[in-house]
Order: sequence, then structure tokens, then C-alpha cells
Amino acid sequence: PLDRGWAVQLDGPVQLTASDGQLSAELAAGLELDRQGALRALSPSRAVVTAQRLRSHGLALESAWLELTGHGAPGDLEGMLQLEAAGAGALVDGLRIREISLRHDLAASFHDGRLELRARDAGSLALQGLDWPGAARVGPFALRLDPTEQPLLALRIGDGRPAAWTHRLAAAIEAP
Repeated sequence: PLDRGWAVQLDGPVQLTASDGQLSAELAAGLELDRQGALRALSPSRAVVTAQRLRSHGLALESAWLELTGHGAPGDLEGMLQLEAAGAGALVDGLRIREISLRHDLAASFHDGRLELRARDAGSLALQGLDWPGAARVGPFALRLDPTEQPLLALRIGDGRPAAWTHRLAAAIEAP
């Protein structure tokens, strides 16, 4: 116990298993709570989430890895988000995605009810192909996701109004 509340340190694995696939997380966080148990501060924390062979609604996430690090107080958080994912599957109207992969390294912040994600360096999105059976086929191609001065995603939440967002993507097609 601290003079004004409590400090809690959390470390450990969390694993969820479904009939199709696996989702697991490794968490480490330091929390400072006030006397009523509300979060006052988050010390440098880290979460690593991995997924394998998850299937839902015709889509298959073969593998995914996400690492989030952060620190700050509620309403004023800073951190970094790194992600990698690969999958395939069928979407609406017969559209089929063949072997898609994504990699990106982002800076994350939450201030004054606004969540922002900014690219820290160039990411990549590679697609083996899109198929509309009997109609068209596109691919393979790769996109380089370039950082810009503007946020990749800005989301306003928690001010009593409906959520609002903007997103900007700067990308260049790279020949396979």
C-alpha cells in the first residue's frame, strides 16, 4: 500500500484454447490504483499476444503476433505496437483471399479522449491473390506502408459523443 493507494505488479502467461486454434498472451504490467481501486498510473508494461490457426466466418488467421508496450495514466497513455499476421479465407459474395500477410510497427498514444496510431517505419502488406470465382483474379502484389506526418488512425472516444475516426494510409505497390 502507498500513502494514496496501492501498487500492483502483474506478470504471467494467459492461454486460451478453442476447438480450432490457440490464443495466448504473456503479460507484465505495473499498476498504481487509488484507494477506491481505480487505475491511477500504468508503469512500463508489456503484452505479447500470439494466435495460431484461428478460424471464423470463412476466414483463417494462420498466425499472428502482437506486442504492445506502454506507460502513463488513464487518459494519457503512450506506447508502441508491433504486429505481424498471416491468413487466408473467403469473404462475402465469394471473394477469396489467398495468403495475405501484414507487418507493421506503430507508435500509440491516448490523450484527451483521442487514440492515435502512427507508423514508426515502413510496414508491409503482401497478398498472393484475390479471387472472384468465375469473374476475376488479382495478384500477387505487395504494398509498402509508408510512415507519414499524419496518424495512420485517429479515433475519438469517451467524450459522450459517438466515436469518430479518421485514417490515412500512404502505400506504394511493390512488384512481386
